[in-house]
Amino acid sequence: KIGVGHYIMSGKVLIEDVNDILGTTLSEEDIDTFGGWFLSHQYEVSSGDTIEEQGYSFTVKELDGHQILYIEIQKSKNKTAIEKP
Repeated sequence: KIGVGHYIMSGKVLIEDVNDILGTTLSEEDIDTFGGWFLSHQYEVSSGDTIEEQGYSFTVKELDGHQILYIEIQKSKNKTAIEKP
């Protein structure tokens, strides 16, 4: 935790733990990790890529090849976050 509504998490963190911390309901069938969740929404990723969902911005901070090492999470500044399909 960096500050209120601001975190950096490992891509290996379990989705259920992310949901517990943020109060979100992120889920994908057959996906366990936070990095896997991000990749299920956007398969080709680069550092700096962002997904807006459930009131938060999720930004890839560090990659090792195709594996997401760290994701930065920030509470969205907009009252309504834009969801990506």
